[in-house]
Amino acid sequence: MAEGKSLYGTLHIVEEGIDTGSIIGAYSVDLNKNYSYLKNLCLIYKKGAQIFLEYIDELAQGYSFPFSWDVKQDLSKRTYYRTPTYQEVNQMEDLGIQLFYYSEFCEILAYYYLEKTVETFQLV
Repeated sequence: MAEGKSLYGTLHIVEEGIDTGSIIGAYSVDLNKNYSYLKNLCLIYKKGAQIFLEYIDELAQGYSFPFSWDVKQDLSKRTYYRTPTYQEVNQMEDLGIQLFYYSEFCEILAYYYLEKTVETFQLV
């Protein structure tokens, strides 16, 4: 996010290592610089969940997965971003990227954990 690029995500087969399994889906989400790191991250996860549910629906309808279980991921081309360190959060803030906004955090909690409808918080 600090690099100003679109945000990318992948769905992959779960294996022993982190993000090492065969990729079964890839997607991107446009970075919104008006949103915090947290809200942008939620947008990535939401898109991944939507794609995962589409795959499950296709399987339930008798379709096969649009990928091969045998095609392994080229780990030399993999990019894995972990949770930012304290120092990286400070660097992001220097670039104008907020870790989270209190209002967004409250809206996320209300929407996902308190079963409240929050019209102002829309993950689209």
